[in-house]
Parts: sequence; structure tokens; C-alpha cells
Amino acid sequence: MREVAVNSAAGIKALKAPVRAFAHSGVKFAAVSQNAMQDLIELESDVVTSALTAAALRLERAVAAENVVYLVLEQAEMLGATRDRIVDEATRAVEIFRVAGRDARKIGTHLYGQVFEKAEEVPLKAAGTRARKAKRGPEVDRSRP
Repeated sequence: MREVAVNSAAGIKALKAPVRAFAHSGVKFAAVSQNAMQDLIELESDVVTSALTAAALRLERAVAAENVVYLVLEQAEMLGATRDRIVDEATRAVEIFRVAGRDARKIGTHLYGQVFEKAEEVPLKAAGTRARKAKRGPEVDRSRP
């Protein structure tokens, strides 16, 4: 019974490091997700602001147009700028997710290394230190005179 209790106590003590590693990784992951959300909220603000600015500019150009031809040309001219703005905003969003994903992967890899790879470590013999056999020439039968 004592041996079982001692082994159980040792097992419980061995859990301290993995639990701390999980907790620390949770804090890091919370920081990564918070930064990603902050960046996404800022992007959303920029998207709304630029969309409102573009809409106001479209209205101003529509009012200033002398006739329908100028109105159509002005609006068509602004389509390229709108497309570029949307592509830039989408690129920013993809970059935010890419960075957050990379950081989350780093945290997971680090956690795995701390918790699971340490448990798998077993002292191994040094590899590649075997003595090599000496090369010999062809066998000669020396029993014959």
C-alpha cells in the first residue's frame, strides 16, 4: 500500500509542470486572440469609414455631374478605386488571421514540446559509436601446406 501511495504522490507531483505549461499557454493564446480581435475591430472601423467616405464622394460627384453621360463616367471611374479598396481590406483581414494562426501554432508547438516530448524522453545510448569491423582480405586456407 505504501508503494502505491508513494507512486501516486509522485504521479501527482509530476502533473505540476504540465498543468503550469497548459495555464501559461492559455494566457498566451488569450493574448493572441485579443490582439487579433483588436486588429479586426480596427479593420472594421476602417472599412466602415472608407465605405462612408466613398459613398459621400459618389454623391458629391453625382450632384456635380452636368448630364447623365458625365454621371455614368464618374461613377464608372470610381469602380476601380472601390475594387482596390475592397482588395486591400480583404488582404488586411487575411494577414490578421495568418498572423494569429501562426502565433497560435507556435504556442501549440511549444506546449506540445514542453508537455509531451519531455514525457517521451528516455536516456538513449550514444548513436554511431559502435566499433567497426576491420576489413580483411580474402580468406586463405592455411591448413594446406
